[in-house]
Amino acid sequence: MRRTHSTPVDLIRTGFQLQQLAIEAQLVIAWRLMGMAGMIPAAAGENQRMLSEKPEAFAEAAFAAGSALMRGRRADQVLAVWIRPLRKRTGANARRLTRGG
Repeated sequence: MRRTHSTPVDLIRTGFQLQQLAIEAQLVIAWRLMGMAGMIPAAAGENQRMLSEKPEAFAEAAFAAGSALMRGRRADQVLAVWIRPLRKRTGANARRLTRGG
């Protein structure tokens, strides 16, 4: 039987994922700004990549969340599947940018 209510642990886990997303996004923004300012080396095409990856990531997140809603998932589960594609991108960007491009 599927639970219909979130537990405090579910909410804490989802909150932690949101925190990680925010931290990674801020790190990526900082590294990209430093690259644009010439403070650190930036890979060719990084500015274009920054703009082109967002619509795809948000579309994937929206589709995942919409699918979870239609399947009757709890709010924390919907948010968790929305976060996953965004964290995949921010995590990959943070790793790539901190390695120097």
